[in-house]
Amino acid sequence: MQEQDSVKSPSWKRRMHRFQPSVEVERVEELNEALILSELSYADSVEEVREGLNALYRDGSSSSSSFSLSNSSRPHWELLFCDTQSRPNQPSHFLAIQKNSSKYDDALHILMVVRGTKSMSDLITDAMMEATDYEIPVPGNDNNGSSIRGKAHSGMIQSGQYLVQRHKKLLSTLLKLSNKQKIEVTLIGHSLGAGAATIAAMEWN
Repeated sequence: MQEQDSVKSPSWKRRMHRFQPSVEVERVEELNEALILSELSYADSVEEVREGLNALYRDGSSSSSSFSLSNSSRPHWELLFCDTQSRPNQPSHFLAIQKNSSKYDDALHILMVVRGTKSMSDLITDAMMEATDYEIPVPGNDNNGSSIRGKAHSGMIQSGQYLVQRHKKLLSTLLKLSNKQKIEVTLIGHSLGAGAATIAAMEWN
C-alpha cells in the first residue's frame, strides 16, 4: 500500500513522518547532551574542557558559556583525563567520571568523548582508509567461541583499540577503588571520533 501511494503521490515521502513512532523528550535531551559534549571535545585546552563540563548544567540564563543544559537530573561529569593533542591513530579525547551518581548504584559511570578530524595527525588517520578485516568475539559467556567478522576503516580500528589499551589499567584501578560491582562506559564521538568510539565499544564488550 505504501509503495503504491508513493508512486501515485510524490508528496507521500514528505508525509511519512506522520506514521513514525514519536520520540520521547528524554531521548531528545540525551542526544542534545551528546551533541554538546561532542562539540566540547574540539576545545583547545584542558581548562576549556574542564570549564565546559562545569558549565554544562548551570542555568543557561546565568552562564556565558555556549555549553549549557538546564536539566539538573542528568549525570554531572568531572574531568578525569584529557588529551587535546592527537597523533596518527591516537585521537584526541577526554574521560570524565559521574559525580552525582546514587550511592546505591552498583556501577561506576565513566564518560569518554572522542574528537573528530581537526589536525594533520587526524588527516593521516583518515587517510588510512583501507577496508581491513575486523573480528570480535560475540559478547556473553555462552557464545561457544563464535565471533562477528567484517571490514572496517584501518585507521579507526587502530584508533579504537588505542583508546581501550590506553585506559584499560586506569578503569580497572578506578573500579577497584570505588568498590562498585561493574563499570559502565558511555562513549561519544563525532566523525572520526565516532568511528573510533564505536570500535572501542565493541572491544570493551
